[in-house]
Amino acid sequence: MQTYQSILRWLALLPTSIIGATLAYYIVGVLNRITMWASGSNSNSFLTHLLTAFITHAAYGFVFVLVATIIAPGHQKQVGFAMAGFIAICTIGLIYFDTIDGKYWGILGDISTLMGAGGITLDMWAANTWGKRFLNRGPENLSGDIDRGSPTASQ
Repeated sequence: MQTYQSILRWLALLPTSIIGATLAYYIVGVLNRITMWASGSNSNSFLTHLLTAFITHAAYGFVFVLVATIIAPGHQKQVGFAMAGFIAICTIGLIYFDTIDGKYWGILGDISTLMGAGGITLDMWAANTWGKRFLNRGPENLSGDIDRGSPTASQ
């Protein structure tokens, strides 16, 4: 039974990462618009569009790699690096085509996606905070404050 679960988790890795990252993209976009509206910001301004595009795409890259490391039944660190490499290859290709088409907002989104994926990958490489939670003990132990003297941080 464990073997079948492991195989299914490996098969579900990429689709689940795409679905989770897409959901995060839309949720962050909606929350960003709500908070800007609540603060009285102009929703049609250049800065609002810039910040929304940057934050939503960075969340996409971050969550894509994070979900992959959670779903993977083993080798979470290597899976995180592989998924960050996958994102990097895809976004570099998209930057090329966005440059040809003159889609500068797309280039901003691609760069911020790389930054989001790179941020969580760097964190996993350094084995701090999120990386320590998932790589050392797995996603089932998410409670507690990491690196602040809590019982879960010292284990």
